[in-house]
Amino acid sequence: MAATIDLTLDGADTQVLAVFWKTALGPRLCILKVPEPKTAKDRLHIDVRVPGHGSSDERWVRITSESERLVEAGGTILEKFDGHHVLMADPEGNEFCVGAAST
Repeated sequence: MAATIDLTLDGADTQVLAVFWKTALGPRLCILKVPEPKTAKDRLHIDVRVPGHGSSDERWVRITSESERLVEAGGTILEKFDGHHVLMADPEGNEFCVGAAST
């Protein structure tokens, strides 16, 4: 039998993180309460991929729309790489990217 992998995020307010990450479909995420704050760049991050094909302009519209939805859910846009992906942070500063699914 093959092993499975879960991803675990550290955080101070596990309820806030759980609510935020429930807004996206994806792998099972565990949220672990820790006493110390985030102090450095994450070595592993999550990629949120928007579905669909089309021109690069159409993909960018979907990426931008998903990024805006995640801002409304409590995320923060850190940097936009126009036409490719958006670097974001969840409510506790854990970085993730929003991009198009591979074709």
